[in-house]
Amino acid sequence: MKKITEITVEEVIRINAAICSQYREPHLLRDQHTLQSAIEVGAFYRFPDGRYAQGGVASIAGTMCYKIAQAQAFLNGNKRTAYLSAKAFLGLNGFELRYPQGDLESLIYGFAGPPGAPKVSIEDAKEWFQTHTYRIT
Repeated sequence: MKKITEITVEEVIRINAAICSQYREPHLLRDQHTLQSAIEVGAFYRFPDGRYAQGGVASIAGTMCYKIAQAQAFLNGNKRTAYLSAKAFLGLNGFELRYPQGDLESLIYGFAGPPGAPKVSIEDAKEWFQTHTYRIT
């Protein structure tokens, strides 16, 4: 099995800072412990034998995206940070996302959309990433 390159909490914080700068929004990490838990325990938890609890790279990316979005650890840009962090993680491991226009919005807004909007579960997020993740050739 090929070694998986994990994205760090510090890298996720830098992604959020870049997003906030781009959109001229204040960058503030409200809860580093919650963010760290979402990434290190939620996405990258390993069993004693070294296997990732979430399975392969696409499932880990889906879990990461969901957990970061749900953590709401930043003042601004939580869902954008969640998606771009998962995308960066996939890139570090030789994968990319391919999806039709509109598919991403349905996923991301499902994490914390307006009242009455369909909610996305962690299983939905993992399935979305499994469906749309391809090895870079």
